[in-house]
Amino acid sequence: MVLFFSGTLYHDRKNLEGPVLNRFSQFLRAQRESSSTLSDEQFVQEMFSFFDVNRNQMISKSEFRAALELLGIVRWNF
Repeated sequence: MVLFFSGTLYHDRKNLEGPVLNRFSQFLRAQRESSSTLSDEQFVQEMFSFFDVNRNQMISKSEFRAALELLGIVRWNF
C-alpha cells in the first residue's frame, strides 16, 4: 500500500509511523495542554484538516485508511 502525506510517499507502516504519527501526537498533546477548549465541531474540523494532507477538502481512500490506522481502528493490511 502506498500512502501520501505532506509530499512524501509512505510505502509501509514503518515509514508512516515516523513523521505522521509524531505530527498526530503533537496535535493531540497541544489540544490537551491548551487553555482553550474546542467545541466538538471545531475538533472535528481540526482532525479533518490534519488528515486532508493534500488540502483538497476531501479525504481520499489512502488518507482515510491512514486515519483509521493512526486511531487504532483498523489493522494496516485490510
